[in-house]
Amino acid sequence: FKPAISLPGIGPRNAKLVEHLTGGANVVDLLWHLPSALIDRSYPAMGFISSVMDISELKKIESELSESQRALETLMANLPGMAYRCLNDPNWTMLFISDGCLDLTGFSPEDLLENALFSYGELIHPEDQDMVWEGIQNAIAHKTLFQLEYRIRQANGDEIWVWEQGTGVFDLQGELQFLEGFIIDITERKQAQSDRQKSYDKVLARQAAVMNLAEDLQSEIDERIHAEQIVQQQNDYLLALQKTTLELLSELDLNSLLENIVRRAAQLMETSAGYLDLVDPNTGQLIPRVGTLSESMNHIVEPGEGVAGVVWQTGKPIIINEYDQWSDRIQEFSTKKIQSIIGVPIQSSHAVIGVLGLAHEAKSSKTFDENTEFYMSHFAQLASIAIKNAQLFSDAKSELEERKRLEKDRQKLVRELEAKNQELESFVYTVSHDLKSPLVSISGFSANLKKRYQDQLDEKGTHYIERLKA
Repeated sequence: FKPAISLPGIGPRNAKLVEHLTGGANVVDLLWHLPSALIDRSYPAMGFISSVMDISELKKIESELSESQRALETLMANLPGMAYRCLNDPNWTMLFISDGCLDLTGFSPEDLLENALFSYGELIHPEDQDMVWEGIQNAIAHKTLFQLEYRIRQANGDEIWVWEQGTGVFDLQGELQFLEGFIIDITERKQAQSDRQKSYDKVLARQAAVMNLAEDLQSEIDERIHAEQIVQQQNDYLLALQKTTLELLSELDLNSLLENIVRRAAQLMETSAGYLDLVDPNTGQLIPRVGTLSESMNHIVEPGEGVAGVVWQTGKPIIINEYDQWSDRIQEFSTKKIQSIIGVPIQSSHAVIGVLGLAHEAKSSKTFDENTEFYMSHFAQLASIAIKNAQLFSDAKSELEERKRLEKDRQKLVRELEAKNQELESFVYTVSHDLKSPLVSISGFSANLKKRYQDQLDEKGTHYIERLKA
C-alpha cells in the first residue's frame, strides 16, 4: 500500500495517520496509530510499533452527515421563514437561527443570537406576548407541539403576522433543554383572511340589511293584514250591528227587546252567558231583568257591588278575566262557574239606566279584551236607544189605552146625557101640552081686553096686557 502521509525520522507520540489501501476496485480507509517508537539511546531509531484500524464505515457516516448538513442548510436557505433553537425564557434567547431570519425580521441572525442587539421577545407585539408565552408553556407542560399566530415588529418598523410551530427538546431525565421550531410570514394570508372577513362582513351586512328590509316589509305586510282583518272584523261587526239595530228597533215590547239585546250581544261576542239589569225609575234600584246567570238574577246589587254594581257606580266598562281571583267579586256567588266577565253601562242623557254584561264560562279559556269593550260599548249605546224607544212606545201605548178608556167613559156619559135629554124633552112636551090651553085662553082674553079698552088704558096698562099675551 501507499502511505497517504510519510514521517521522516521520529514523529510525535501517538501520531494518527490516515492511509488508503487499494486492493482491486475497493478503496479502504485505514487509521494507522503510532503510539510509540522503539528507541535505543545509543543508536538512532530502530523502528515503530503501530496499529491499523478500518474506518471506512466511520468515514462514510461522516460523509453522510456532511451531506445531510449541507442539504439541511440548503433547505433552510430556501425556505420562506426561519428555523430556530432558543431557551425557554421571556426573551426567547436564540441559540441558533437560520439565514431566513433576515428576510423574516429584517435583522441578521447575529443581531438576535444570544440577544446580541435585540431579543426575539422584544420583536413580538406587546398585545400578543402573554398569549405566546401561555401557549408555549401549555405545550411544554403537555410535551406537545405548539402552533401560534401572532404579530412581530420588523427592523423597518413594519408589523407582520407570523405562524410558528415548535416543540420542547427534553433530556433523558425529562428536563427541558431548549425549544426548536420554525417561523414563517403569514401576513398575506392574514390580509387575505381579513379581506375575506371584510367581504364576508359586507355580505353579512347586506344580508342583514336585506333581512331587515324583508322583516320591515313583512312587518308592514303583517300590519296591513292585521289592519285589514280589523277592518273586516269591524265591517262584519257593523253589518251584524246594522242587522241587530233593525231587529232591536223594530221590537217594541220591552221584555222581548231586553231578551234580544242579551242574545244578540252574546252572538256578536261569541259567548252564551249574559245578563241585563235596568234601573227602576220608581225605586232607584238596579233590577235584574234578563240573564242566563241564575245567581245574578236573584240578587239585587248595591252601587259598587260586583261587576254590575261597579259599572252602575262608575259609569265605565270593566273587564275581569280571572273572575274567581277578583277581590271585589260577590262572595255569595259560587266559584268555578265564570272564567271572565265584562260589564258596560247603558246610558241615556249621561245617566246610567242599566248594565249589560257577558261572561265566558269556567270551562272556557277565552278572555275579553279592548276590542270587546269597544264593540260592547257601541252595542250598549244602540241598546239604550232601543230601550228608550220601547219605553216610549210602552208609555205611548199606556197613554193611548188611557185615552181610549177616557173616550169610552166620555161616550158612556154622552149616551147617558142623551137619554136624560130625551126624558127631559118628553117631560117638557107633556108640561107644555098641559099648559097650552090656559095660555091660549089668556092670550085671547088679553087681545080682546086690549081691543075693547085700548082707549081707556094708560101706558102701564098697555104694558101689562102685552106681557100677558107674551
